[in-house]
Amino acid sequence: MCLFCDIANSDKKDNVLYEDDIVVAILDLYPESDGHTLVIPKKHYEDVYEVPDDVLMHMFNVSRMVAKKNMDKLNQKSIQFHINYGEAQAIKHIHLHSFEKLNGTKKYSVDEIKDILK
Repeated sequence: MCLFCDIANSDKKDNVLYEDDIVVAILDLYPESDGHTLVIPKKHYEDVYEVPDDVLMHMFNVSRMVAKKNMDKLNQKSIQFHINYGEAQAIKHIHLHSFEKLNGTKKYSVDEIKDILK
């Protein structure tokens, strides 16, 4: 089984910011900036060409909603949405990143971010 399947379907909810029947949104354990979030479908799809359009749109809508909340709570001014493909995709399970990119600030630990975003 793949790492993101394990995470998306786990009962452990430490880093979960949002969850429904289709996706889970979690804080990235190796963030590029404060609030770096991953939206991961619970069903395994390897990449952007395998995931159905309705699931991809749902991933984006959830990411947009969570990113807005994160930006407000962290006082961020920008957001970037990103999907890796091919050799750039370290884990072969599609996931959508959202993170502040212009400043790329990391002031807090993931645990501190969890407390801020609650």
